[in-house]
Amino acid sequence: MGNDQRGARAGRPQRAKKEVSAGGVLRVRVLLQPYLAEIRSEHGGKTLEVDIWDLGDNDGSAEIRFIDPVGGNSNPPDCTWTLTNGESDNSLGDCVIDISDQRFNAEWLRVTIPIADDPCNPALGNDRCWWKVHIESSAQAHDRTTWTARVSGDPVRLVD
Repeated sequence: MGNDQRGARAGRPQRAKKEVSAGGVLRVRVLLQPYLAEIRSEHGGKTLEVDIWDLGDNDGSAEIRFIDPVGGNSNPPDCTWTLTNGESDNSLGDCVIDISDQRFNAEWLRVTIPIADDPCNPALGNDRCWWKVHIESSAQAHDRTTWTARVSGDPVRLVD
């Protein structure tokens, strides 16, 4: 049917930002719901920024949905997004983005999601703080995509 190759890198870049990157081949014609990032309580009130390269290599209808542990599948968090070609949606509505018919082909998509003050769900056990991405497609995706997720808004502490 297809394959899904993923690689991941986690580290702590400069200025105390926490970053997780993942890239891979999305050649699947099924529902895909990989883990995106662990957003713990110390990230509450901050912003999750997700940059995605070349998400548009799909010849049919498709959508991407960001899932936080508190809202789950039925209640996606609010978000805004911008594209390197200037297209954007700043409405801060449910974070479900139409990616049909190569709409974001060869473009960077930046999704900005405000993080709730208490972003974890204790009922989920070990997954209580993990955000997911839900990609659903009616057609075959046929290219690689690269993702970067980071939390911004950490205070800067100056020391004399």
